[in-house]
Amino acid sequence: MLIEPEKLLLKLSTNLFIITDAEGMISYASPKAILLLGLSANKDINISRFLEEGNWKKLKEHLNKVLDSNIPEFFPMRQQNRIFNIYIHSHEGKAFQCWEDITERRQLSQALHRTSERIEFAEKATQVGYWELDIQARRLYWSTEMYRLLGLDARTTSYKQNIIRDHILEEDYPAYKHQLHELILTGKESEGILRLRREDGKIIYCSFKSAFFRDGEKDKIAGIFQNITKLMEMQQDLEKAKQSAEASNRSKSYFLAQASHDLRQPMLALRIFISALEEEKLNKHQKDLLNKISFSANNLTTMLDNLLDMSKLDAEGFKTHENTFNISDLLQNIFFEFHEIARSRGIVFHTTLCHYRVKSDALLVERVVRNLLSNAFKFTNNKVLLGCKREEDFVRVIVMDNGSGIEPDEIDGIFEEFYQSKNINEINRKKGAGLGLAIVKRISDALKLDIQVKSQPGQGSSFSFKLPLAKRL
Repeated sequence: MLIEPEKLLLKLSTNLFIITDAEGMISYASPKAILLLGLSANKDINISRFLEEGNWKKLKEHLNKVLDSNIPEFFPMRQQNRIFNIYIHSHEGKAFQCWEDITERRQLSQALHRTSERIEFAEKATQVGYWELDIQARRLYWSTEMYRLLGLDARTTSYKQNIIRDHILEEDYPAYKHQLHELILTGKESEGILRLRREDGKIIYCSFKSAFFRDGEKDKIAGIFQNITKLMEMQQDLEKAKQSAEASNRSKSYFLAQASHDLRQPMLALRIFISALEEEKLNKHQKDLLNKISFSANNLTTMLDNLLDMSKLDAEGFKTHENTFNISDLLQNIFFEFHEIARSRGIVFHTTLCHYRVKSDALLVERVVRNLLSNAFKFTNNKVLLGCKREEDFVRVIVMDNGSGIEPDEIDGIFEEFYQSKNINEINRKKGAGLGLAIVKRISDALKLDIQVKSQPGQGSSFSFKLPLAKRL
């Protein structure tokens, strides 16, 4: 007969308690056993009636062993989709059974195992190893991938061994050690790139990151190492290819810059021959052919000049020489030169001058204005303006035209090499290679001119930049 405390303990326990003889006749079953296994509350009923056939055979075998040998037995068994650990003890010819339900525990164990497998797969696929240090216990943990990264056998490597310290290149260790010290002193996360020597002697590049975290009552440091050797090798190959390409480009640019005079000579001779033919008495058909030749020669000269200028700039760069000059004199000289071109093409060319002394490189500023004017003359309908005005301590130089204009999404693109706006008609598209504004951009960047563009499609464009006023003595 169970006393009250024993009954209370049976109620509190999650285990099932059953007493049977060797043949399985039940003499006692706890309430939970009756409920979960569907046992009868009546005594002297055989447990075999409530078990699957295979389970009854297995249980009976263990009952006989325990009662014969008086040695406790333990074994697992699945019954009614539940998993039990069954403990059997012999007492006064009876088998006292404790059925421990471990279903949830087994499911959790399996879930943890699957999670562990997934993590290990992810680590292996990404070549990311994990490590952890229990600061109080001075105990290290290394993930499987950490051993794999270094070519180590986890079974023969002590967990106490600091495998990073043992395999890091000596020249990389001081920086790594300093980062860990900073982490301990300040709590700031550490990260960087270092080199490790594998067991087979191969050197690998790894990115690392480590940080503090709290695990219950314990302070721990954890970190990851990722093998980025292939990425580093790709970057090194790309850098070599870049350097080779840059060297090749410099050689090309240097050659063109040095050959600039020789390449321009044939075009100069062609212009002289065309001018000589223009003085001859030609019939209408011959004049038409000469005009076409002259048009093509002009376009070729413009493109060749721009290409050679770009090559010279690439090879020699910019050597700016800041000086003080009158902006009105510079613009007026350019105006007179372009005035004849405007008259021959039927373009109304105006200028508004302002008499101020500015500080910059006069020759380079002149090249910027000439290229902007050439661009305006190429795309205008019939009007171009060259002018300047004062804005506080600066003078703004302006070139305007009433041409086809530029779409807002093309503003940045027009300064790229060989770019031509989609608003350009086919005739103007054949007049250049799209290098004039690229040269302007190169020079303006060197002089910090900050070219501003305002344009309305179908109404024209305005290009301007500011020059600082020279201080009066």
